[in-house]
Amino acid sequence: HWQDHLRIVQEKAALRVIASGAAKAKEQAEAGDIDKALETIERARTEAAAMAEGQEALRYEAETICLADIDPEEVYWLWKPYLPLGKLAILEGDPSIGKTFLALKLTAAISQGWSLPTVNAQGELEIGERGEPQNVLYLSAEDGLGDTLKPRLIRAGADDSRVFAVTGKRHPGGKIEVPITLQDIAELDRTMSEYRPALMVVDPLQAYLGKGVDMNRAEQVRPVLAQVGALAQKHFCTILLIRHLGKSSKDRSIYRGLGSIDLAAAARSVLLVGRDPDDATKRILAHNKSSLGPSGASISFAITPEGALEWVGASHLTAAQVLAPDAVDTEEKSARAEAKEFLKEALANGP
Repeated sequence: HWQDHLRIVQEKAALRVIASGAAKAKEQAEAGDIDKALETIERARTEAAAMAEGQEALRYEAETICLADIDPEEVYWLWKPYLPLGKLAILEGDPSIGKTFLALKLTAAISQGWSLPTVNAQGELEIGERGEPQNVLYLSAEDGLGDTLKPRLIRAGADDSRVFAVTGKRHPGGKIEVPITLQDIAELDRTMSEYRPALMVVDPLQAYLGKGVDMNRAEQVRPVLAQVGALAQKHFCTILLIRHLGKSSKDRSIYRGLGSIDLAAAARSVLLVGRDPDDATKRILAHNKSSLGPSGASISFAITPEGALEWVGASHLTAAQVLAPDAVDTEEKSARAEAKEFLKEALANGP
């Protein structure tokens, strides 16, 4: 509210000019010098009027632009149609469901220039031609670099010379490193300018929102996302925010992610990872939101016993179907009810 405070300062300053001028004019009038008294009053009036004009200048007007003057912009993709370049995207799912495995698989592919799978008109996975290797920035607050991220990247076949972990920020010449957050726009801007990444992964989002930001409050989340989105656009980089799901199973799939719905609203693409209800060994990547084109088909993948992610094929399952509560048959419910009654009876008199 700096504009309001500035108006108050200017108003008080104008009032002081008038009061001071009036006091001086009074002294001159009592001394019988009419011309000087009138001159003092006029000078004070002119100065106060100039301050009032300054106040008027702080009043804003709506800015408009005719859409006829706007050129249509082409959408570019890091992974069509799942990850648009220069935009924010979200990858969400329950803990330990495979979000980080998938993010590292994407990291490996970007670092090597490998094409990522798409689903063709026949419902089959298709791998395109290899492209140029590019850099990746990785912010990880949950997994160790040496014991988790590096081994998984090796298994994924990444070129680790193109993957850079952002571990914190340090004052030039200082010895103390402090955590970095998404509010440290200047530091992130300089880092992105230096490494020129095609992808930046933030895992998990809630660990990097920074001090004073409640992810459930839209008015606190929006300013952070707006600045991060501007960074993505400036550096033509996809920024992938990873977040967990809430515990409620009653909401629509787009509302299941932790935090304000403004998180999903700010992202141009939202990807969901969940367990395949028909095969516990498989995971499903479903396109939960796509603002820049038709949603992509769901893709099935598996994590091998050796800890590598392998693409399996296309899937007919939607995000809502992946998130549907597990069915419990009547016989299982009955057995659980019997066990409950047994325990209540056995423990009725205490342990």
